[in-house]
Amino acid sequence: IANSARVRLTPLATVPQIHTGDPQQPVVLKPSSSATGWLRTKGQADTYTVPLTKGQAVVFSVESRNLNLLVDPVLVLTDPTGAKVAEVDDTGPTQDCALAHTAAHDGDYRLTVRDRYAQFGERCVYRVTARLEQTDFELNLAADAVTIEPGKPTEVVVKVVRRTGPEGGLGPITVEIPSLPPGVSCAPVVSEPTGPTAGEVKLSLMADGPAVAVPIRVSGKAAQPAERQRFARTPARLGATSEALWLTVLEKKAP
Repeated sequence: IANSARVRLTPLATVPQIHTGDPQQPVVLKPSSSATGWLRTKGQADTYTVPLTKGQAVVFSVESRNLNLLVDPVLVLTDPTGAKVAEVDDTGPTQDCALAHTAAHDGDYRLTVRDRYAQFGERCVYRVTARLEQTDFELNLAADAVTIEPGKPTEVVVKVVRRTGPEGGLGPITVEIPSLPPGVSCAPVVSEPTGPTAGEVKLSLMADGPAVAVPIRVSGKAAQPAERQRFARTPARLGATSEALWLTVLEKKAP
């Protein structure tokens, strides 16, 4: 029986080489693209050159724990004058990190990735991304499992994080569960750009079928200013999040 592995797909361009760890040989990371890094030696710090023009808004991120890997990343950004712009660590629900920056200069910025505890080894692998800021959104779940008692509505809380880019604000987001087992229903809900649903919506699930336990996914779709689909992620457990929400439908009680 073969082992399984999680593979993260990205719509961005991918840098073909892995950083050697030599600070004199930085890898070029153009927006919007991503690269894979491997910390082979204790205290290794990988440096990337990011060419930017003044006024460009860029989001930098490093993922490892969210991919079930071991790096606890620290991200340092230096501008073309040699001044440190930012240093970030643990900015999200996991120990991964991200930072947003608007370039104040033309030229090559330097992005450095290291492990907070100088870890190294086979599982000290990460993915670093530099992408131009764009109008987008994220969905986050309040729990990683939901249990439904037949005949009783059960709520799933979905937090909505909106990001506004040069294209303008994000329009309405339709939040739904695209595939449900037989006997389970859930009407879509809409997160409007303003008002109480802008930052949070609640899905109401009902069950009137056989007992079942399956993973499901919560989807969000927006059409303005461009089509976007994102899937909600669960809270972090052991440093990792997932798109799979575990659904359990209990057996009907005997009359």
